[in-house]
Amino acid sequence: MQAAIDSGREWPPTLPEFVEQCRQSALGRSTSAPLLAGPAPDRGAAAAQIRLIADKVAAVSRPAAGREWAQRILSRVASGDSVSPAVLAMAKAAAVPVAEREPGSDDE
Repeated sequence: MQAAIDSGREWPPTLPEFVEQCRQSALGRSTSAPLLAGPAPDRGAAAAQIRLIADKVAAVSRPAAGREWAQRILSRVASGDSVSPAVLAMAKAAAVPVAEREPGSDDE
């Protein structure tokens, strides 16, 4: 930017001029900056992290204790049984994990 100020051109630059100056500056930096080698991956640590993430995902996707009744009702409906609309609505609402519920809903 200091070079643009010192160039004697009208200040501030127009948007197209500014964008071009930024592009030129980025091009200049990308060719002159040395690339640093990243750390060597630790495959054991990566596998442990993947297992940890998989366990957390599995825990979230399991029905929470106390809501098995809702899963049973939803399974019955999926197999073709009929239940009252009110029971079905309550089962659907209870089956949704707490993290996915709308903020401000009645269950908070």
